[in-house]
Amino acid sequence: MFEKILIALDGSKNAEMVLPYAEEIAGKFRSGISLVGVIENTNIPITSTGINNNDILNYYLAEITKQVIREGKYFGVELDKQINYKLLKGHIAQNILAYADEINASLIGLTSRGASSHEKWVLGNISAKILRATKRPVLLVRRVANEKFLSEKKLIKKILLPLDGSKIGAAAIQMAETLAAQLNSQITLIHVLEPMTKFGMYDMNPANPSMDNLHTRRDEVQEYLNKVAYSIKERTGILSESEIILGYPANEIASYATNNDIDLIAMSTHGRTGLQQWVFGSVTDKILHFGDTPVLVVRPPKI
Repeated sequence: MFEKILIALDGSKNAEMVLPYAEEIAGKFRSGISLVGVIENTNIPITSTGINNNDILNYYLAEITKQVIREGKYFGVELDKQINYKLLKGHIAQNILAYADEINASLIGLTSRGASSHEKWVLGNISAKILRATKRPVLLVRRVANEKFLSEKKLIKKILLPLDGSKIGAAAIQMAETLAAQLNSQITLIHVLEPMTKFGMYDMNPANPSMDNLHTRRDEVQEYLNKVAYSIKERTGILSESEIILGYPANEIASYATNNDIDLIAMSTHGRTGLQQWVFGSVTDKILHFGDTPVLVVRPPKI
């Protein structure tokens, strides 16, 4: 599933936060890792040392490649030739997307924070563009890996899989269960029931007429989650937990991830009206802008 992982770097420590996660996945899936950096300004300035920034980024990528080779072997990445780097020039997002197509990357790894504003480019801004444009799965990392988990070489222990009841919203199921099976991770299915008034406004008041059918809706959701959990168990042997929460989807999903030590949220970029009246794409977008739990974003197939 993850034959080639592309990692975008900008020379900052923040951008490197994605590396251990990519190494863990690559070790389990025997993936290749391609590191890419982009010089946007083709008129490369000369630094006070007489070295241009092109050479600096190229040297940086070469050194990080050596680092990934060293670290990767502890995650089970075996072949040095699986790890390489590429320095490109021009528009950053376009070059990363084009290179992902060129090598047929099965996963793009990014951070939501990159170099500080005085640097050449900020990977966080580029990440948003790539997320909108690519059809490939994207792993977005927003925090430094837990030191204890890093020493154990096991970063992704708990995967949270939000579902809205739609086929498109369920696009992340296969990837989440495959990851869980290979990484020996737990999966928790979560659905957020969103109370509405007849005017389409949120209302958590028990007197809200839409709350009258809450038990019916909850039973319907639970039946759906049970079916998903059963299918995951049939395919992988993994016993999935499920949670149904009342509230605002993005807030509740982000809060649950934080309060329950979730290591990865796996979700689709878009959904349609399913068991609930909420658009999954907007929920995903909000989750990507809040909290610091890593997120695996999966583009659904055309349905």
